[in-house]
Amino acid sequence: MFVFPTSIISARGTRHRLGSLIAARGWSKVLMVVDPGIVGGDFVQDIIASLLKSSIETDIFDAFESNPRVDSANEAGRMAADFSASAILAVGGGSALDLGKAAAILATNAGTILDYIGDSKFAHDPLPLYAIPTTCGSGSEASRVAVLSDPVAKSKVTIKGDGLFPDYAIMDADALSTLPPNLIAWTGMDALTHAVEALIARPATPQSDELAIQASRIIRDHLVTATKDDGQAQEKLMAASTMAGQAFTLSDVGAVHCLSESLGGFIDCPHGLTNAILLAPVLQYYGEVVAPKLALLGKDTLGGTSIDPAVAARSVIRAIENLIRTLEIPPFSTLKVPSTKFEAIAEMAVANGSNSSNQKTMEVQDYLAILNQLS
Repeated sequence: MFVFPTSIISARGTRHRLGSLIAARGWSKVLMVVDPGIVGGDFVQDIIASLLKSSIETDIFDAFESNPRVDSANEAGRMAADFSASAILAVGGGSALDLGKAAAILATNAGTILDYIGDSKFAHDPLPLYAIPTTCGSGSEASRVAVLSDPVAKSKVTIKGDGLFPDYAIMDADALSTLPPNLIAWTGMDALTHAVEALIARPATPQSDELAIQASRIIRDHLVTATKDDGQAQEKLMAASTMAGQAFTLSDVGAVHCLSESLGGFIDCPHGLTNAILLAPVLQYYGEVVAPKLALLGKDTLGGTSIDPAVAARSVIRAIENLIRTLEIPPFSTLKVPSTKFEAIAEMAVANGSNSSNQKTMEVQDYLAILNQLS
């Protein structure tokens, strides 16, 4: 079943009329969950000015980490409840958007965010959510998922539910012009990972396949140019990120995310960067199991021309490796992951909810093999 309840508004400058969009729904008090690195910048200040112009009362939560923790989610939920917020406005990368979803749950449901790990565990609908991504990778504005870090368990936890689909996704590509090139590269590769994993995952559907292929094509054509502050390319890239988010919402992700999220539970590393580093090695490890689906990209998207699936699939991996080199994605060694943690990371990857979506059965020894190869 293809369900996508989020209304997407994609246009430069949309932030300037955000207040009127929210006021039209009758919301008068909004908690803004904003990435701390951008809260004082012009983009966010434009949003605040628009809300004030429409007489919308606001409070801001920006005290959270690049990989937001469960205690930060609990605090954001308490602030939303104490403020009697009628809606949540999340502005930033995937961290802010996921934290906004958590706050929306806790504003209307008792307990802590750990009570809602799993699928649709909340009894009451979360608050309405407006998502404004300021990167081009997370796809959270198009998903029913929030991922948070649990520092006690040294793992990432996942909360899912149709109630976590944002009511509105505001795609204002002006936000990307404020990012350094490396962040555009990392988050763009995150989007590519979403598209590729959605395509080759077991739950893939014809609809998710089409979204994944189209998103991959756009990223191929525009990611490098977008890092050079090309406004049109950035607009295309932001659209592709949302399409990739829709694709993995209809399908799922796989071993790249299982491993990346496990790494993120142990070390505070950017999720987009770890996905970029892991994508090609994981695809190589899968081997011919994913070749028929991966070949669709080889023939149509990432430059392959062979009609033989295995050859086309290898061309996709080479194209991804070339893209990573062009974007100067740093190697795995820069993450400084202690080899003594490899087994625990592999065990967490197997326990990840998306591990069962892999076309190739992935056990602890499989994830260990990838980590050892990279180290």
